[in-house]
Amino acid sequence: MPLVENAFKYLSHFPEGNNRVSIHISNDDQSLEATVKNTKEIRIEKKEAGGIGLRNLRRRLELQYPNRHELEINDGKTEFEVILRIRNQLKIEK
Repeated sequence: MPLVENAFKYLSHFPEGNNRVSIHISNDDQSLEATVKNTKEIRIEKKEAGGIGLRNLRRRLELQYPNRHELEINDGKTEFEVILRIRNQLKIEK
């Protein structure tokens, strides 16, 4: 949910432009992948990608899915994209 909330929080507000949020989630036997993208305002000053919300998300992922997740953040000029991959645990047969 934090990824979706951030997409709407930081969505661009261009009066004559394309303001969009894109959410894609897929799941198979091996992993779950969620991609969330949003258009954003162009900033003159560049700050580091990811605020406290993304830091908290990273920590939660470490606790809940240690060594089974990837969080990729792409902070482009006009678009912000986050890709989250969580690998399924192997089932042990008895």
